[in-house]
Amino acid sequence: MAPSAQFVNGCKTFIPLENNPDVLAHLCENLGVAPGLSFHDVISTSPEMLEWIPRPIHALVVLAHDPIYNAARSAIEPTIPEYQGSGPDEPVVWMKQTIGHACGLMALLHCLFNYEGGLYVAPDSELDKLRTRAIELGPADRADLLYNSKFLEDAHMEAASRGVIKSPFSRR
Repeated sequence: MAPSAQFVNGCKTFIPLENNPDVLAHLCENLGVAPGLSFHDVISTSPEMLEWIPRPIHALVVLAHDPIYNAARSAIEPTIPEYQGSGPDEPVVWMKQTIGHACGLMALLHCLFNYEGGLYVAPDSELDKLRTRAIELGPADRADLLYNSKFLEDAHMEAASRGVIKSPFSRR
């Protein structure tokens, strides 16, 4: 049985999702994602490194160390207007992350929900129901929907517990 989320400083917090192809593929299985996706580690953006990755590439999730992320985010964030969109006519389905250590899950959900109108979200799956509900909601309610989703929590925590990185929730 996978561990449950913990509350850290009053915030629901997941085990960090190890960003590797096996863990992401397993998370997709847990979410009920339609078959056809593959995941690949990209260690460098050099042409030699990128040439072996199968095409087409539909999404790229980039990991950045905190100092790099924080510097970029602090420079860019003030220039971004607060998102207030909702409904099926929006060009993207955007959801604010309010769950600690869920950045990998959020990146995957953004990819799945937005690529070709949710092409890889299996029809009538729990994920499809979540996506359909999220589209109709405004940003704060979308964040709450994800925060309170036991389905997402269970899928994430089970997949994250399979990674090789030591869980911060483990007993030492």
